[in-house]
Amino acid sequence: MKWLVLPVLGIALVSLASTSVQAIVTSDFTGSHMLAVGNPLGDAVGLVSLQSNQVPATCSCSLLADGKHILTAGHCFNGSPTGISGAATWETTNGDVTIGVTQFVPHPAFVNAVNGSIPTLHFLVGHDLGIGVLANEAPAAIPRLDIFRSTDGSEIGVPFARIGYGRQGIGSEGFNIQVAPDLEKRGAFNNWETEWQQVPELASRVPINSPLLLYDFDSGSQENNVFGSLGYGAHEVMAAPGDSGSPNIISSSLGMRIAGVTSGAYDSSAIGLASKDAKAFDGIRGLSSWGDVGLDTRVSSPLNQHFIDLYIAEGRILGDIDLSGQVTTVDVHVLQQIIRNGQGVGQSWLDLNLDGSLNVKDTDDLVRILLRSEYGDVNYDHRVNQTDVDILALHIGATGVGWAEGDLDGDGAVTGSDLSILAAHFGFEPDDNFEFAHYNMFQFDIVPEPATSGLMALAIAAGFGIRRR
Repeated sequence: MKWLVLPVLGIALVSLASTSVQAIVTSDFTGSHMLAVGNPLGDAVGLVSLQSNQVPATCSCSLLADGKHILTAGHCFNGSPTGISGAATWETTNGDVTIGVTQFVPHPAFVNAVNGSIPTLHFLVGHDLGIGVLANEAPAAIPRLDIFRSTDGSEIGVPFARIGYGRQGIGSEGFNIQVAPDLEKRGAFNNWETEWQQVPELASRVPINSPLLLYDFDSGSQENNVFGSLGYGAHEVMAAPGDSGSPNIISSSLGMRIAGVTSGAYDSSAIGLASKDAKAFDGIRGLSSWGDVGLDTRVSSPLNQHFIDLYIAEGRILGDIDLSGQVTTVDVHVLQQIIRNGQGVGQSWLDLNLDGSLNVKDTDDLVRILLRSEYGDVNYDHRVNQTDVDILALHIGATGVGWAEGDLDGDGAVTGSDLSILAAHFGFEPDDNFEFAHYNMFQFDIVPEPATSGLMALAIAAGFGIRRR
């Protein structure tokens, strides 16, 4: 057996003999794992309150390195950058600090999934991220967090700390949906054991290129073990409503980094895996119980880290090539023209996938991931069918036109080449045929009370050790 150590995390967890379990959800008694104000990592995590289309909601968020933006989940914004108002609150040693959020920017791949490509599976696309622009820079008393950028897969198998304002509960039972959240900030641990595409039962049923990190909620028994390891005992965590957008922090060579953002959770049997559930959902309890599977958005995915870095540094939305403020098929045509004419030299923001080259791979990612569509979808309804053929045929021979008229290869004219491209993808439809009972960390939440201060203290230490079974 091996001891894993996260130095400088600043969270000392109480050793508990109890075999019952607690939810943020964790595996010990109800009310534990609450973080005291002054915790060096916990203080970076805030509570963001949102009003979207008259629907109030709360999510967790983290303050990014520049102190002017927060990172949370895209589904907290309901997939829309408009019609939203809100504020973020942090607890500090000098009292609560609340700052208005003036703008909400969800990842374009998430927006376009919600708008049409895979409406029933929007956060499964793995780009469930949202940035909030603060009305003013946060005070220095609130710690900043940077993101993990390594793309070597080194997040897998290492412990992460989840800190959030999720509902409380017991791992053997899950949380009680009839009990209002107590809005306490808690922190505990888990580790990602695999990726969506590496689980055959998932990859075959929803063949989407999804940068999702998966973990299970272990009780310490094989009876509730989905992926392999038996967990962190009393310190094992599963997300619950209110944890959406919470950071999942790992210790890297560069220090503590946000490697994942909390998106959702499933009953293991509901997604086609062998049932390991400690309690089936009975209408009140059973969600976030032992044997459930959690899904987190992988921050280091090139299209995710580029989305964050580009907006923080330049205020640009990834894929918005024509700077219109949204990502559309017009951007595909503009990017194709830039690549054809060799005009993108030195403009690294155009290199969408961060591979160091500006080429067709970038347009592929723009079409297939950011727009959640396919070449040939002339009218951009997320399908390639006879309607697209008719539009293209109407413009055969036309010059000086774009995607909407059928110029799919970006050469400025609608020709037989474009028809061939459309024919190659004729019949394309979105991956929305994978229906199963699911919940995410947003839709079960209720209108909260205002954030409160005075969290019960956990001991503060320079580091901790966790025994890994």
